[in-house]
Amino acid sequence: MGAMYFQKSDRLHHAYRLFTCLWLHAGVIDLLLNMLNILYYYIYLEKKFGYIRIAILHTMSGMGSNLFSALCIPTSVSVGASG
Repeated sequence: MGAMYFQKSDRLHHAYRLFTCLWLHAGVIDLLLNMLNILYYYIYLEKKFGYIRIAILHTMSGMGSNLFSALCIPTSVSVGASG
């Protein structure tokens, strides 16, 4: 649906998957762990740096890790911002 399977996709028409798979999760445990991580770390970081900078940092690092993962391991399915 939105997961990144780089090897089977037409790379030009599916570039949006680098962005959309940031908000997909592999299951309930993955979702809960990501939410706990956001609650624990991001609240502190938002107070210190502002929510716009943190949102940009989160999006860019997620897209970068998904791109790196797609280039290094093209046969795997990528979901989430963990990379």
